Amino acid sequence: MAHYRDRGNSLFAAGEYKSAAAVYTEGLHQLSQHEDPVIRSVIHSNRAACALALGDIPAAEADCRAGLALDSLSVKLHYRLAKALCQRGRYAEAAVAVACAVSLLQSKPGTEMLQLYSDIASKTHADGYCGVQLPSDPSKVGCAASVRDMTASALSAVDVVVIMPGSYMLPFPLSAGRSGRLCLVGLGNVKLQSAMAHAIRIQQGVVTLVNLQLAGDGRAAAVCADGGKVHMLDCHVQGYPGGAVLVHGGHADIGSCSFKQCGGMAVEVRQGGSVSVQDSTIKLCGQGICAYGGARHIEVVNCSIQHTAKEGILAAGTYENAATVAQHKAGIPNRLTPFRDASSQAATLEAEAWGRKQQQGLVLKVTGCNVSGCGNFGLSIDSGHMLPLLAAVWSAMTRTVCL
Repeated sequence: MAHYRDRGNSLFAAGEYKSAAAVYTEGLHQLSQHEDPVIRSVIHSNRAACALALGDIPAAEADCRAGLALDSLSVKLHYRLAKALCQRGRYAEAAVAVACAVSLLQSKPGTEMLQLYSDIASKTHADGYCGVQLPSDPSKVGCAASVRDMTASALSAVDVVVIMPGSYMLPFPLSAGRSGRLCLVGLGNVKLQSAMAHAIRIQQGVVTLVNLQLAGDGRAAAVCADGGKVHMLDCHVQGYPGGAVLVHGGHADIGSCSFKQCGGMAVEVRQGGSVSVQDSTIKLCGQGICAYGGARHIEVVNCSIQHTAKEGILAAGTYENAATVAQHKAGIPNRLTPFRDASSQAATLEAEAWGRKQQQGLVLKVTGCNVSGCGNFGLSIDSGHMLPLLAAVWSAMTRTVCL
């Protein structure tokens, strides 16, 4: 293997990038799948350098991702991936890659990495940007290998914390730090577990979660935006009895996430909360996306919601008319299924009372979604909203749409 690496390196140093890439390719073909993954990742990294030099940016990205799947701790692979993504204008992904590269360095970044970091950081502060917002000072990007490291970073001036691979049991919810902004990035396979309450709670400020697995057996939702804002990118929540995301007076942007086997609602929005869910999957949860009790604005785009025990999407506004007033007077329940427990009943009734008092209107937008196999209505709408439905697919469920 050293033969291919050394020969390829010599050709690269001489500017023979095509020839060097061919040698690295030959070396990968000769390597067994059982070879040291770090060695294979180095060859992918070297071939990515050739692709960058030749301007073949898609090939460079592919090699970087293949290498990182073998060794998520490679500084060069993260750096080269950041370069490739930056050249493709995908600054949100580039920000994650360059943050990982900086956090893994054992010394201060060199001139080239500092320049790349600065270029990407400037893009993350542009209007309309949604994703990891890099601090202008790369020293505010830190690395965590324990829960103590995470909490210490949240209490310090560190804005972006890259979490090393592993499983972590959280004794209490993580929240925004002193700056009012905290970003947690999972490096490779990172699982955050909580047995008591929320794993993440945002009462103020902004918290960004990237490439994290959240698991637990507590009664509360995994992530709670209780007045603050949360951005979730490439996160996976599984097995939370209390649900995945609760937006209570705050806002959540959810992109490319998955929610599976959560006993409660995958996404619950109430009391002035709003949420945007895009390119995400909800499967085998108690309910899908539920907005009620004064929720303000819900947008669901290109999502798949499958096999929920109850509704796929539930949107209950706060306005009452003659029919609903008569229904209440007659003692007819306004919901099809009973409460999960006394705690959920109290929270729901409180939210509904808040919503009626505020007369908060609800806007629900559903675009390009596939909702199927739900135990109850795929889409249930009630009590006054605006509802644009664009290219939504509703199939194979007990009841399709309730208006």
